[in-house]
Amino acid sequence: MTALPHEARLRITGWATPTEGGLLIGGLLIRTGKRLEAEMRVTLSAYPRTRADGTLKRLDAHAKSVRPARPHEPNGLSFIVTGQLLRVSRGSGTLQVKVAPGQSDIEPFIVSMQATTGILRDLDPATFQVQVTGRVIQVGPRLLLAEQARPVHAPTPERWRRWRARRSRAVPPLPLEATP
Repeated sequence: MTALPHEARLRITGWATPTEGGLLIGGLLIRTGKRLEAEMRVTLSAYPRTRADGTLKRLDAHAKSVRPARPHEPNGLSFIVTGQLLRVSRGSGTLQVKVAPGQSDIEPFIVSMQATTGILRDLDPATFQVQVTGRVIQVGPRLLLAEQARPVHAPTPERWRRWRARRSRAVPPLPLEATP
């Protein structure tokens, strides 16, 4: 069995409108360095950041990944996530996958997504590594909907083997006052 690299990617095809922070495609803001002169139909790969409930927080794309769409490519949003399965929550209907990219400058991150009842029913929680595919839907905020999940061989890169997320402080600590 061939080892797959960890990845989290959205493939987006649609009409792109240039904006201040990047490109607006189908109501999604994609942060990118690519500048377009006018509205045009493009295809790109974006890297998602999600909240715990599966809603999209941010999308980033390299300027080189933005290209004109081919005429036969349909407009749409699909995603693929390969990594370590952290949680299958049948109560909230979510999957959480830890992605540890092979690049040294990108720390591992967690992608959360809503899952279909078929995935929640059939996916064994003891599965260690998975490849999840699905699409982006709009139910209020945009969220990732996992439609297929399959066990794969995708070992964590050696440099991230023992890595654990550090909690950041939301509120800075109060200064200590000197007591007399």
